Amino acid sequence: MASEIKANKISPATGTAFTLGDSGDTFTLPSGATLAVASGATISNAGSASGFGGGKVLQMQYSSPYSGSHISLTSGTPFEVSTQYRVTITPISATSNILVMFYGTIHIINAYGGITPYVSTDGGSSFSIVNGSATAWSEMIRNSGSQSEAWRHHETILDTNVSAGARIYTMYARANTTTIFRLNDNGGDSVLMAWEIET
Repeated sequence: MASEIKANKISPATGTAFTLGDSGDTFTLPSGATLAVASGATISNAGSASGFGGGKVLQMQYSSPYSGSHISLTSGTPFEVSTQYRVTITPISATSNILVMFYGTIHIINAYGGITPYVSTDGGSSFSIVNGSATAWSEMIRNSGSQSEAWRHHETILDTNVSAGARIYTMYARANTTTIFRLNDNGGDSVLMAWEIET
């Protein structure tokens, strides 16, 4: 039998905690109704939130700013630039995407070269290119002279192969000849960031 209770305020009979219904119950806010949360109040969620649409940033992690400089590269062999770039992020949802962003000053001397995010799912024992695609290297940096001005470089890659468990992101570099790879010429730092995006 359905019933209706009308009251201006509901308060707990004892203490300050109030429980609404029992486990498995569903409470519906009718269309057109508004749930107002007063200034200073807090809504705490210990479970999962759903039905709010995708595209929200669930968390962001970032590396310590890297202030190293000259690195010698072996032709064609990708290698980790520095463990200081490593960013660990444990997805809140296995269906999320991770937006990986790099920002820093890069200078390649007399070579083609590039830098791109790699990911590890085994705690850092091994790394692989994000999404396993060689196309992440398609935008290489070129400097055919012995010296040139350094420039700011941005790298943004969306990791769509996310699963449960911690993921570690880092930066790998490579060149087409044995050369010198420089970070942070003319001062400044480089940083790697990982954003979990709800889908």
